Amino acid sequence: MGEFERFFGNAPAAEIARTLDAALRARFPALRCDVQRTQISYRDGGLFCCASRPRRKCEAGTVVVTFGLPFAAPDARVMQVVPISPGRWTHHVPLGAPEEVDAQLLAWIGESHRMCARTR
Repeated sequence: MGEFERFFGNAPAAEIARTLDAALRARFPALRCDVQRTQISYRDGGLFCCASRPRRKCEAGTVVVTFGLPFAAPDARVMQVVPISPGRWTHHVPLGAPEEVDAQLLAWIGESHRMCARTR
């Protein structure tokens, strides 16, 4: 059993997590992936993205991707946007299928990665 299956406990969410992981590793080859108790953290010097199990608002079998942006992204896919400091918003996006790891999501995560690099 792989680390994503151990963390998510079901095939649909684990497949989504593997797809996200492969896409992130292709874009950020120096990243470090830490599987923790409550989330899978992606770092490249600093934390720029997390994947976690849904808490309440999502259906079982989904993966919630969390990342920070310097703006609040006005998109229907975004489940929640939380302002955490001036010029920084945390976004939570539920993914229900591997194909939802698309160009838009990866662009947001890329901006989160750039923003993280600027603050180091």
